[in-house]
Amino acid sequence: MKRESKGTVEDCLNIDSRTMARSNTFVDGTSGTWGWKRDNEISSSMGYEYRHGALILSFIQNGSSHRLHIGVTTTPCNYGNHRYWFICPGNDCGNRAAKLYLVDGQFKCRKCQKLNYLIQQCNKQHVARINMQRMRVKLGWPLDREVVPFFKKIYKPLNKNKKTFQAMVDKHDMYERKANAAAIAFHNAFMDKIEKFIEK
Repeated sequence: MKRESKGTVEDCLNIDSRTMARSNTFVDGTSGTWGWKRDNEISSSMGYEYRHGALILSFIQNGSSHRLHIGVTTTPCNYGNHRYWFICPGNDCGNRAAKLYLVDGQFKCRKCQKLNYLIQQCNKQHVARINMQRMRVKLGWPLDREVVPFFKKIYKPLNKNKKTFQAMVDKHDMYERKANAAAIAFHNAFMDKIEKFIEK
């Protein structure tokens, strides 16, 4: 029997407690609209309120209205302040989670939604290239490899210091080398098969 592949986190809308905390969402009495962007435009949105340690979400999915209450808790940080977490509302879960994912009108943690990361489902030879592309997105670089060398010389994200930026560039270059090596190995293996087929 063929095993059914799991859904991926990349296919789901999510809420991130860290992002919401930076936006001052977790202030009692706060309300507003939270949106998700695609191609720099708002693609989906929902209303929210934060009252007495609970995030109240209102949204429409697939023509149905939903109103959810999600508990929020905190843990102390090493150097003061505290970190916010969602309490997963999944059945028999209740675990802390930084992210909750939307599936069938419910926000739950990745385990409750039975989600994998896309990279877990792809062919191993593509892992380095996917990681390389992710680093380019984080750096704000174009995915076009011909333009990347130009961006390396002149472009640094405004919210990154020089040391952090260089570490990200170094990681990108490592993934790029691995991706190129995997591509060469695949090409060589393919040519070997062609040669053996011709010899027969």
